[in-house]
Amino acid sequence: MQIALALPGEGGQAGDGMIGFEGGGRRTTSRLLGGEFPPYRALLPGHAAAVGELATAPFSEAVKRVALVAERTSALRLAFTPGQVVLEAGTGDEAQAVEVLDASYEFLGDPDGEQPGAGQADAARFGPDGLEAAFNPQYLLDGLAAIDSDTARLSFTKPGKAVLITGKPGPDGGTDYRYLLMPIRLGTSPRTIPLVAPRQHPGWQPPRTSPAASVDACLAARRATGLRSDRRE
Repeated sequence: MQIALALPGEGGQAGDGMIGFEGGGRRTTSRLLGGEFPPYRALLPGHAAAVGELATAPFSEAVKRVALVAERTSALRLAFTPGQVVLEAGTGDEAQAVEVLDASYEFLGDPDGEQPGAGQADAARFGPDGLEAAFNPQYLLDGLAAIDSDTARLSFTKPGKAVLITGKPGPDGGTDYRYLLMPIRLGTSPRTIPLVAPRQHPGWQPPRTSPAASVDACLAARRATGLRSDRRE
């Protein structure tokens, strides 16, 4: 394949740059976009505090099954402990689903030497005994499909921080693809406020009308609909 690149301003010509690809008897060109590429490398965590590993295919299938009971904006919760991971979705009166898979979990320690703050809703635990985090199930599935590996590795840094999803490291310790996924803060999903009938509302009071007025109103309604009344006028 041959690649030709024309940068803006070359040859005294103004306008956007172009790039062309030619190979296999086909040729295509595309316009180059201006601006700076986002500094994505600064978002990738350098050191992990905890790592969970499990088989990619069973993990993906379990996420699909558990996510069936989750609302569109609901989170899928993962709880890693040494030897297993628990997938859970749905709470309260909603439909619930739970699955348990074999997984390895290793706590490496916080590289900054900081301890997770008390009361954080992002993770109920984050330590040697395990951790909990929640994710959008569709975003999680997208990452598992992209790593192209039979083993999925989830690297955690701190509760509430981005999680790095990669495949099994190669002999040199590197990976071909890295997927950055932000967790969902537990307890911040929008609540559904039930509609309460007026009579059931705590502040509802019946209208104040006199008995005579109520009877006269009933008679007027009966006359309008052609119903007979036994009341003597």
